[in-house]
Amino acid sequence: MKTKSKWIIWSTVSVLVLLAFFVWYTFPLIVYYGFIKEKVSNISPKYIDTLPNALIEWDEINIGGLKFRMPMFKCKKVDGSEKIRYITFGFGTYHIIISDIASTEKMASILKNKNIKYPIISYQRYLDIVNSSPSDISITNPRSVNIEGVTNQTLKGMMPNLYEIDIINPQALKAICQKMVSDKGIYSALIVIYNQNETVCFTMLFGGYRDKNLLQSDLLQILGGIRIPNQRLNIEAVEKGIREVISIYSSES
Repeated sequence: MKTKSKWIIWSTVSVLVLLAFFVWYTFPLIVYYGFIKEKVSNISPKYIDTLPNALIEWDEINIGGLKFRMPMFKCKKVDGSEKIRYITFGFGTYHIIISDIASTEKMASILKNKNIKYPIISYQRYLDIVNSSPSDISITNPRSVNIEGVTNQTLKGMMPNLYEIDIINPQALKAICQKMVSDKGIYSALIVIYNQNETVCFTMLFGGYRDKNLLQSDLLQILGGIRIPNQRLNIEAVEKGIREVISIYSSES
């Protein structure tokens, strides 16, 4: 009787251990197929290795050594904040915002003291996210591989209303471009831009476009005219540059 009881106990424990292991191993799959898969875009990124030169009739804008050309003859309003380090160019129905230009001295100090890589989200990390697909997740994969796949698919699923993703990597810069469209047919693009050694990172938002082709044309022309320093941007020079650009074009409008 005791032998039978021990056998039942050991059998029960073994089944529970196996069940726990199965749940532990398959948990990423359960989460993905139960809650995430239907929300993730299956868009495959498009690679762009060459960019057009910015049009010479466009004005050159210089913000602390970050240089780019903009069609200022069409610009209706220039606004922004030197303290938050962003600048907005308004073109009537659509706009272009450049933000996150240079980290503050305090943030730079925190990153250095804690030995945190800057930019915190690297170009390669963005590539892993936008290149992820359901095929990265499989019952035959190691659990760690499935966890990474589920994480990347979750982050990709948080990019709303995507219709296209461009991965841009010519010699001058690196960029991840997420293109979106609203239910009202308004097109926009969020671009994270790095220099080649990733010491400089900032974002551009192209918003309010009603013409997808105009968005694509402006985006590539402006990216083609960007010149980024090889070293980290100086925050004081960036703040001064924003202040000067707003002052110049506000007085002209």
